[in-house]
Formats: sequence, structure tokens, C-alpha cells
Amino acid sequence: MKIFCSLLMLLIGTPAMAGGINFFQGSFDEALEEAKKSNKLLFVDAYADWCGPCKTMEKTVFVREEVGELFNDLFINYKLDIEDEDQNGPEISDKYGVEVLPTYLFVDSSGDLVSKKVGAMSTDTFMATAGAVVGRGGSEQLCKAYESGDRSIDSFLSCHAKKTIDAQALMEQGDDSALVALDEEYNKYYDSLSKEQLLSKDGFRLITNQAMLSRGTTPVEFMVDNYQQFANLVDPKLLATIAVEANKNGILFGSFQDQDSANQWVEDIRGTLASAYKLAAPNDKTIYQRSKLSVDAYGSMMEKNWGGFVDAKVAQAQLLEDKAEQQAALEEISREMLSFGCEDKEAFKSVLVYAKQGWQNSGNFDSALHYAGLLKAVGDSEKSKKMLSKAEKMIELESDTKLKETMQQQLAEANI
Repeated sequence: MKIFCSLLMLLIGTPAMAGGINFFQGSFDEALEEAKKSNKLLFVDAYADWCGPCKTMEKTVFVREEVGELFNDLFINYKLDIEDEDQNGPEISDKYGVEVLPTYLFVDSSGDLVSKKVGAMSTDTFMATAGAVVGRGGSEQLCKAYESGDRSIDSFLSCHAKKTIDAQALMEQGDDSALVALDEEYNKYYDSLSKEQLLSKDGFRLITNQAMLSRGTTPVEFMVDNYQQFANLVDPKLLATIAVEANKNGILFGSFQDQDSANQWVEDIRGTLASAYKLAAPNDKTIYQRSKLSVDAYGSMMEKNWGGFVDAKVAQAQLLEDKAEQQAALEEISREMLSFGCEDKEAFKSVLVYAKQGWQNSGNFDSALHYAGLLKAVGDSEKSKKMLSKAEKMIELESDTKLKETMQQQLAEANI
């Protein structure tokens, strides 16, 4: 059963770089024991393989040297796949109330939750969050320095990180005004800097100090236009990984909003950013074709051409070499169609087989409920009712009270 992921799934995978956060290898209980021996808190990165923002954090934040230095010093670090039964992922994530991915848990050696944070973050905000958990300051003083006239990038970023933590607390209460104001403050500060100031290590920190990097934004376009200069200033692998992530996000969002730009960014995979892709994703031989098909798919969707959407998404999935990933991508097509309000019965019929395979392969509640909904969408009410009965039986047999309530809520929301 999938927990909500705070951003859209990513199109590609990128190999992890050496350095950064060192994650403990072993069980959760063994990690707690190590935390007790070391007199440290346990930091837990709760993730799932399908979660795009989790992968973004892993590839662009966890790998940074400064992040590794801080987290390896303060915590025993542990990665928890919330769906891995061997790791007791479902049980542990349920215990700590993991509902959004990524979720970051800070746990004491007795297993008690000290703090919980959610969502992708910029590097500086992520580090400031960790510092705040253990009472290690620094940003407070730099914030005062910035407000007193120190306009250095380091001072701005430290102050901005502190303000972001405060704004996120307000956001949890439904007030996003502070985050909107921080975006405006960032843009104003960025515009005040010269090209020489931006073409520096601190300038790179500023440009990449965003939870979501995408083509089409002024800072990212500056980074791409000056790619070779930045390659001489910062870790080339990190630069390449961030450039690939930003290009991928631009292609994805541009597919909905600006097809011409999205198509240009696809061509950049073989052109302007060819060296970045060669360094960051050397073994991905079909990323150009998959990206091009992504633009075609969402362009068709925006025109309500669901047949064209299905054709492009099926072709895209079939380019994946891993059969499990291919099947997951094929099953995801009908989920996207439902989430985007498709009412084309013939298009649903063309992908029904993938939902059925998903149910047959997994046999889980999520796949059963989805297959039942799709059967209803194509007008097969009899089979839909049978699948719904199987889903209801799973709820009846579920022994975990909290999980049972969640399943019942999902069933009610499905309105099948």
C-alpha cells in the first residue's frame, strides 16, 4: 500500500556518489544499539523505491561532503525502506506515524521519537534542521549578522535556512504565507548578485539551495549556461547529478506547461548537457527516448487524447530493462489516468491487462482496490464487485488496528 509521496515520481535513477552520509548496515534494532553505544541519536531516512523526492535527496543532498560531516558526527544514520518486510519497514513506519515521504526520524537510543520532519529540503535547511534537533546553533547568529548588513552568501543561506524551518512549522498549520515570502526574498537576493559572485562555490550553494531544482528557473539556467566554469569550481559528479535532476524536472513539468521548452530540454540530453548525462547516468542508454516519450504522453493528455497518452507511456515503460520496473511502470499508467480524470472507457480497456497483472503479481490490498476501480471504469461491474469483495476480505483479516482503519478509509475514498 503506497504512502503519499510529496512530489511526482522521477523518470530516471542516478548512481550514488562516494562520501556524504554513512548509513549503518544492519537491522533497526542493531542501529539503535549502535546509537546507544555511541551516545548519539539515530537518524532514520524513511523512504520507498518509488518515491521521487527520496531519490532526489539521496542523489543531491545526502552525498554532499558538508552534509556527511555533520550527520556522521551527530548521528548514527539508518535507511528504512518502509515496504521491506525483511527490514520490518511497515511495522516501524507505522510505529512512528510515517504518512508522507520522505520522512526523517530522529530517535533516541530507547526508541523514543525526538523529532520528525517530512519532505525534500534544500541542503542548508536539511543541515539546519539536524542542528536544531540536537541544539547546535549557528544560524541564529548568522541571521542577526545578515539582518545587520552582512550580505555574504553564507550569511544569507544560514539565515534563510532558519527562516525556512520556522515557515515550515507554519505550513503544517495551513499557513504558507511565510514560505511564499521566503521565495520572494531568495529571488530578490539572487538578483542583487553579480555574475562574478554567482560563479563561485558559494554561488553554486545558492543556486542549488532549493528543494526542487528545475530548468526554466533563472538560477538553474545560469548554472547550465556556465556549466564548464562550475565544473572547475565544484565536484563535477555532484554538478552533473544536479544538472540531470534539474533537466529531468524541467522536462516533466514542461510537458504540462511548455511543450516547446520541454522538447528543447530533451534535446539538451544529447547536446548542451551531454557531458553531464555521461557522468551522472553513464549506463542509462534509453533516457533520451524515454524523456521524449514523456513529453509526447503528457502533451497527448493535455489534449484529452488518452489513446496517444497510453501509446507513449507503454512505449516508455517497455524501454526499461528491469522487468519488475517495467511492470510497475505499466501498472502506473492506469493510476495516472484515474488521477488526471480520464473518462475514456476504450483507453482504460487498453491498460486493464496491466492492472490485472499487478494484482496477480502482488496480491496486495492496493492492487486489488485499484483493479476493482478500473474494472468499474470499463463497465464490468460484476468483476469489479468480486475484486472489491477480495479487498474487503483483506480488511477483515488484517490484525493491525491502525492499518485496518487506513484500509477502510482508502476503501471509502475509492467510492467503488
